[in-house]
Amino acid sequence: MTEEIAKSIQAVRERVVSHRRSLHQIPEVGLELPQTAAYVRKVLIELGCEPQTIGSCGQVVTLGQGTGTLLLRADMDALPVQECTTLPFRSTNGNMHACGHDMHTAVLLGVAEVLKQHEKALPCQVKLVFQPGEELGTGAESLVKAGLLEHPHVDAAAALHVEPTLEVGKCTYGTGVMTSDIYDIFIRVEGKGGHSSQPETTINALALPTEFITR
Repeated sequence: MTEEIAKSIQAVRERVVSHRRSLHQIPEVGLELPQTAAYVRKVLIELGCEPQTIGSCGQVVTLGQGTGTLLLRADMDALPVQECTTLPFRSTNGNMHACGHDMHTAVLLGVAEVLKQHEKALPCQVKLVFQPGEELGTGAESLVKAGLLEHPHVDAAAALHVEPTLEVGKCTYGTGVMTSDIYDIFIRVEGKGGHSSQPETTINALALPTEFITR
């Protein structure tokens, strides 16, 4: 079975490349990604899947059967960055997939194709989710609130991120925390005003946050 899956993966390689280049030309920002979501939905339907929209435009497909559910996630949004390359598939709409989310989405579409081919052999359910709004830091939360982790209940989740410093064909993994998160920190600093001729009578409120930032 492993050999059959390996052959299927090799067979979809060129389609994954094609998906990535098509997605690279239509980068969208934030939680509303109509073109990107439509592309993902079209490909999934062509594969025989039944995608469901969750949240603003997230797409979810559940394959397989049995007990236990593994969630596989890819982010779809881009950045508001002007692309300055000469690639034939470059973006021209003022946004850019500068963080590799076009690759993440393309890879998960390839995974969907392979898993659909071998769906009857899957020992559990696999939930594929294409998520908007990763760069905002709110995309995942919005999907969880919309019920992503239920129906069926998710027991484990996994994702990947491209790493340009690795050789083609290689990947790394680890235990514990592997990716960053977004947190807001609010600090209130109170000082004491005065005249610049008598700094010794003041409390400089700028000194502390400046020191904090540089540490």
